[in-house]
Amino acid sequence: MRSFLKSALLVSPPFVLGLGALVLDRFRVLELDRRIAPPGALVLNLALYWALAAALVASVRERAAVGAFLRARRAPLLALAISLALALALAEIAVQRLGIAERPQGFRLIDSETFHHVNPSGLALVDGTGAFVRTNAEGFRTEYTRERFLRFGARIAVLGDSYAFGLGVNGEETACAVLEHTLRTRLSRQDLGVLDTGVISYSPLLERTAFREKVRAYEPTLVLLFLDGNDIGDDYRYGEQNVSTDPERPRFEVPEKRTPPALLLLAKPALRVLAAPCQVLGRFFPGLRGGGDTGDGDYYDFRLEIGGVVETNRWFILRHPLELTRPFFEKTLSYVEEIAQDARASGAAFALFVLPRYFHWSDKECPDDWAGDQHAYDEPHEFAMFDFFAEQAGSADFPIVSLLPAFQASTVFPLCFENDPHWKPAGHQLVGEAVADELLARGLVK
Repeated sequence: MRSFLKSALLVSPPFVLGLGALVLDRFRVLELDRRIAPPGALVLNLALYWALAAALVASVRERAAVGAFLRARRAPLLALAISLALALALAEIAVQRLGIAERPQGFRLIDSETFHHVNPSGLALVDGTGAFVRTNAEGFRTEYTRERFLRFGARIAVLGDSYAFGLGVNGEETACAVLEHTLRTRLSRQDLGVLDTGVISYSPLLERTAFREKVRAYEPTLVLLFLDGNDIGDDYRYGEQNVSTDPERPRFEVPEKRTPPALLLLAKPALRVLAAPCQVLGRFFPGLRGGGDTGDGDYYDFRLEIGGVVETNRWFILRHPLELTRPFFEKTLSYVEEIAQDARASGAAFALFVLPRYFHWSDKECPDDWAGDQHAYDEPHEFAMFDFFAEQAGSADFPIVSLLPAFQASTVFPLCFENDPHWKPAGHQLVGEAVADELLARGLVK
């Protein structure tokens, strides 16, 4: 014990500094980044690592005594190790059978050679965010079958990523559901349906294929595309992963994936706290970050050299002037234009809605954003995306609508989750009503 206490004093300086920083944060002398971990969890984190460091140093200093202790108790320690291994194996089997391990968003996206990835079909469960998710035979988040949707006189299909999908909220709370209810109420007609075809991490390159291969069969009379700021980088990354020589028919390699142990998934909340030191180092060395909570490290494997800078995440569009990022915006716009052409060829009208992220309208939203280290609140070119699409709106042959003014004018707070940039029900309510306003004002729905 005396050796342990001496070792604890020996390793104490950095931990004392850490505790001091937490005390100063408590009295608002400085402000720590709460996206790493809550202050209370950081106290436990520091105490744990302090104890581990002290134990390690003490073991090295008293290695002869430690060695003698282990040799004298070899048999019971071996029995303990075997018992622990068997207990963990049985627990792993039980957790897998019971299905109680946390899964990313409550389900795993399915890799696809044609679509890169898709939602599971025929899903009906409460996901990892606590929201209920139901998908139909095509994997769309809707209760409508194709046959039922075709019975509506006005059929609106919404393309997009997790914001269109409605990550974190129940099906009836999504922007698509709000849009349908709002239009039915204002037009006093029930023969109008909105089809949510959003898929987490989609972008126009993938949405073009989705429209051609699946959405078009629902014969929409109006197609809307929700464009998110991540989509520009996503299009670049998916373009890199395309192994097809035909630009009209992208193809993707389907990787072999190993499912992490269920116990590891179940322990993720605790492991996130233990990983706080890695999160701190990741602020200074982005290459240490690794994958996010989706379980797909490859999605976060991003590298692009632009303006003499090697960017490692999709928010490079916030940090470089439009003169450098314009080619990437134009590439995404080309996919959007193809979707618009395909929609018109199938007899549908088309409109593009450009979505802001929380940092575009507020410095108070989403204070604990889990991916907040990828960008600052005041990047030098954070509005370049809106400038680019404002330029295009004058010449495009379809409506291009920015929803930034609607968010800036809103007095509702918060619109996003505290630790995730996706919209809460209030945010979806705002979007659904704002989109309905635009569609009615432009005569796209009557």
